[in-house]
Amino acid sequence: MATHDCDCGNQIRSLKDVPRVQCTLENSFVHLDPVNNPLSNLHDTERLLKVIEGRAVEEGIWLCVGCLERVQRAMELDIDRLNNECASYDRELKEREERQKNIERTLCSDFFPIISENDSKKSHIERIENEFLNQVEALRQAVEQQENELSHLKKLEKEQHKISQELDEVEALYAHEENEFELEAQAMSHIQKQLTNTLELAQEEIEQLVNVDLSLFSLIIDERGLRYPLINELRLAFSPKGDLGWEEIQVAWSQVAQLLLFMDLNLSEWRIIPLTTCAKIIHRKSVFNLGKDMVSMAKALKALVYMIQSSSPSLPYPITKMKIGDVIITNLPNSDHPGWSRLVHYLACNLQHLSEKSSEARRNNVQELLV
Repeated sequence: MATHDCDCGNQIRSLKDVPRVQCTLENSFVHLDPVNNPLSNLHDTERLLKVIEGRAVEEGIWLCVGCLERVQRAMELDIDRLNNECASYDRELKEREERQKNIERTLCSDFFPIISENDSKKSHIERIENEFLNQVEALRQAVEQQENELSHLKKLEKEQHKISQELDEVEALYAHEENEFELEAQAMSHIQKQLTNTLELAQEEIEQLVNVDLSLFSLIIDERGLRYPLINELRLAFSPKGDLGWEEIQVAWSQVAQLLLFMDLNLSEWRIIPLTTCAKIIHRKSVFNLGKDMVSMAKALKALVYMIQSSSPSLPYPITKMKIGDVIITNLPNSDHPGWSRLVHYLACNLQHLSEKSSEARRNNVQELLV
């Protein structure tokens, strides 16, 4: 078709260039992408046809031959696009119908494998209803079985209730007998008081025996001096080291202070205060703390050595004003840890010796009391 130049002045190149008039129709909806979007801006098909056919001249709208040809080509393209869109809708509809038929055939084959495809839909529904009725009947039978079991359980419950009543009666009988035994026990209490009076003398002797129990203070000493001396499983040391802290050191020396009190030494000028946090030794107006820090510990150990030396001259490791054993204590620096370790070892050995002597003296006294 030959192309004509525009004589009307509208310069129509596509349908969007066609002069428009007022319309009330909504845009047409499509789901496929158009070839060129010509009809998306047109709202009134009737007026468009009037313009193309030349019947809108009276409204002041007319098109030349060239513009009409171009409008015709645009409409042909739109018609082709709409045909393709309709064909796509038809294919989608057929696919959905085929999918629905496949689902129906699958359901029928699952519920009723022997059903052929020629059976009517009504027959299928009847068979499904029969299947559901059979399931309902099976459920009804299961409910009846459960009801029978429930009635059996209720019967067992009644029997258990009867047994429980019998047990309550037996329990009441035993309670009555227990009350009688309590009355008899009260009567026996008077006899017990008389027996208690006969045991008073024996109790006084036992009190003499248990008044002081030196076995509460267990001293364990390594003769080679390679390990810490132990008192009641607590390590005796001069200063903390590794997992040994001041808390354990303070408690251990507090045990030593208690042991000194129980040994009944001749300590007229000395006082011992066995506090768990930090035991104290008081000599006249001087106070020495066992386990507060290294400086206080050094002074307190020296004071403890002098106190033991003044109370008992016969010891495994002799004590003088200058030294204990082979350790000179007058000028022993705080940094000399091996020297202080030997001093603690010698001191523990002397304490063990004094403890054994005191325990032996007490046993002799107890034997004399018993005789």
